Amino acid sequence: MWNNLDNPPLDSIDILGQNDKWISEYNLYGIRIGFFSNGRFISAKYDNNHDTYMNEYEHPIKFMKIPIKYERIEAIFNKLFDHIKHGDEEHQFWLKEEMNRFLEQLIIE
Repeated sequence: MWNNLDNPPLDSIDILGQNDKWISEYNLYGIRIGFFSNGRFISAKYDNNHDTYMNEYEHPIKFMKIPIKYERIEAIFNKLFDHIKHGDEEHQFWLKEEMNRFLEQLIIE
């Protein structure tokens, strides 16, 4: 979910930023990974002339936390489930389903 810049994230935390000015043939959605530092957003812009990335200090118009891959969270939950297995098969199934519901909510938010 995209957030406006009324409450920018803390300095030095990697985020996704979006600005329509950043749209190009190399960045079709105008999205960059970057971070705030002393009130400035630092990200990188592809420079085709030099085949490199250059620091850019223009602010995004919206941002979001970098989403965690579902597979990574699922692996963490599976390890956790292995450690807390107990009870009969029906109880184990219920617990795994509850953990999956929680995981889906975590992904959506």
